[in-house]
Formats: sequence, structure tokens, C-alpha cells
Amino acid sequence: MGDLIPVSLGKIVERTAQFLADHGVTHTDEENPLVGILDDLEPIDPEEIGQIAMVVQYMSEHNAFVREQIKAMPYDDRHNRIEDNFKSIIDDLKIVEGQYADDNRISTFERWHNRIRHAIKGTTHERFEDIRNLYLEIAADTRERLQHQAVVLGNYSQYRKALKMAEGKAHGVKKTQKGNYDAAVNAMGLAAQTLADYKGDDGEERSRLEGIRDDAITKKNEEVLRYDRIKRIAEFMTVGYNLGDMLMVKLTEKKALEQLNYDSSVTLFQTHEGVFTALDLLLTVDQGMREQLGGKEELIKGTESAIDYVMNQSFDLDVAVATAGYGDGMDRKVAEKLKQHLVEYLTKMEQVKEDNRKISTETAETYDRVWSQQGVNQIIQIRAGLPPGTLDQKTSE
Repeated sequence: MGDLIPVSLGKIVERTAQFLADHGVTHTDEENPLVGILDDLEPIDPEEIGQIAMVVQYMSEHNAFVREQIKAMPYDDRHNRIEDNFKSIIDDLKIVEGQYADDNRISTFERWHNRIRHAIKGTTHERFEDIRNLYLEIAADTRERLQHQAVVLGNYSQYRKALKMAEGKAHGVKKTQKGNYDAAVNAMGLAAQTLADYKGDDGEERSRLEGIRDDAITKKNEEVLRYDRIKRIAEFMTVGYNLGDMLMVKLTEKKALEQLNYDSSVTLFQTHEGVFTALDLLLTVDQGMREQLGGKEELIKGTESAIDYVMNQSFDLDVAVATAGYGDGMDRKVAEKLKQHLVEYLTKMEQVKEDNRKISTETAETYDRVWSQQGVNQIIQIRAGLPPGTLDQKTSE
């Protein structure tokens, strides 16, 4: 039964690798840093560590694939532009109604204002077309996002199995290493006790027993480090798996909601497109009727006003152009201000440099005094078992 697990895990990783390859993600020989740590722990159980490393190697590739899917998911704030278009259409119609309300005509200023507004925002028909195109773009991008989500979730069902199995193997290796750790602790205790029980005066024998004890301490330290490392890996894999799985549950729910909203949006648009077209036609005709009503008067009035405007404005423009062309250019005061600024700036910077040179020197002297003159002597006193202040006294003498 134990032989089936590696084969099963291998098959899952093989399917995942094939899935990634089918979506343009090629396997890389670049070593995952965690694989390097697992290689250090291989003596615990080479076969199981190898299986875990195989999954870990594909973890980075899987996550790179998911990141590429995320990057390819289009989104924008086009819904705000739809809202703005609808709002601007109604607002503009109200403006035109107000222009006609007083005398059933549009003044020259109002006519020019309307033209500028149409040049910037577009006509009513153009804005309805923009609304339609924006909505279709949103629908197309939503469909593309749903497809990317389906791809990610489809691969994740296999990927999560491999993660869970690798997590189980990591805990199994941790259990094995706990036995090695306990055995090393017991061996160290036995070696230490044997040395303590030796009462003879044979220096060679005592040195041999001390060597055995020291080797046992080294072995214990090695096994403790291995245990802590595999324990951390196993526990982090547990945490990472569960957190990722919980988030994927939410992603699955969100995908279902987005799918339903997409279906509803597409259905709404397709069944109401005639309504949008009728509104476009109705409002365009309405504006055309208003334009026809005041066309002749506006033509005459507008022409006269435009000519008057051109005559008045052209003189002012010529004066402005002549002033700009024959003027003195840059203000002469700028040079004096810039010179004063540079003097103040360089004076300030020189003072800052000098202050920080002094601070740097004082800092170096402080470190030299605290460590080279005091700290090193204190550490030597501690290691040599000398009373505090011994070396200070000798130095002073």
C-alpha cells in the first residue's frame, strides 16, 4: 500500500506539468530555494524528501501560471463612463430645454456653447453608441475573466491533491526525524553519564570518553536542527494549504456569482437593445426639431455675432502678439533672485557638511572607546574568569 502513494503523487504532478505545458508554462531546471533546504534534509528519508521536493519544484511554476492568468484578466472602470454618458445626455437635454424656455430660440453664445459641448462629449447618438460599445466591452472582458478563472480552478483541483500529499509526507518525515532526535538525545545522555561515572585516573580513557560525549553532543545538535527544519516545513505547508484552500473556496463562490451576473447582464442587454435604440432615435429627433425651429433666426443672428466677435477679438490678439514679440522676455529680477538663492543654499550646505563631519568623528571615537578600549577587555575578563575591572586597573597602572 505504501508503494502506491509515490506513484499516485507522481501521476498527479505529471498531470499538473502537462496542464502547465499545454498553457505555455515550460518546466524550468532553476532550483526552488526550498528544494535546496529539502536536499539538506535528504538523509532523513531520501525517497519521501524526493517526493516532497518534486511537488515543491512545481509549486513556483503553478503560481507563476496563476499570476499570468491574473495578469491576463482585463478590468477597468468603464461602468463609470456608462453612467457619465447617460447623465450627460439628460443634463444636455435639460440645458437645451432651458435655452428655449425664455424666447423659443438659442442665442449665439448658447449655440457656440452647445457646439463645444458636442465636440467634447459627442452628440446624443454618439454617446448612445459609446454606451453600447462600453457595455459590450465589459461583457467580453467578463467572459474572458471567467475563462481564466475556470482554467485556474480546473488545475487547482489536481494541484491541491499534490500539495496535501506532500504535506502528509512532510509530517511523516518530521515524525521519523523526531525518532532520530530522541535517539540522539538519549545517546548524548548515556555518553555524558558514562563519563560522569568514570572514576579512574587513566587520562587516555577519560579523553576517549570525553570524545564520545562530544561526538554525541554534535550528533544531537545536528538531529535537533534537522528536526526543527523539517518541522517548520511541514507546519508551514499545513498552514499554506489550508489558507490557500479557504481562499479558493471564496474564489469559487465569487466565480459563480460573476457567472450569474454575466448571464443576467448579457440577457438584459440583448432583450433591451431595442429600448436603447429607440431612446437614441427619440432624443436625436427631438434635438433636430429644436434645431429646425430656430434655424433661420440663429443663422442670421449667429453670423452677425460671429463677425462682431472676430472684429473685436482680432485687435486684442494683435496687441498681445506684438507685446510678446517685442517684449523683454525673461524678467531681469530672476537673475538676482537665483544668485541670492545659490549663496544661501551653498552656505547652508557647507554648514551641514561640517556639522556631520564632527558627528561622524565623535561617533567613531565613541565606538572605539566603548568596544576597543572597554568592551574587549570586559569580554576577556568574563572568559578568563577575572574579576570585573581587572584589566582596567592594570591599564591604569
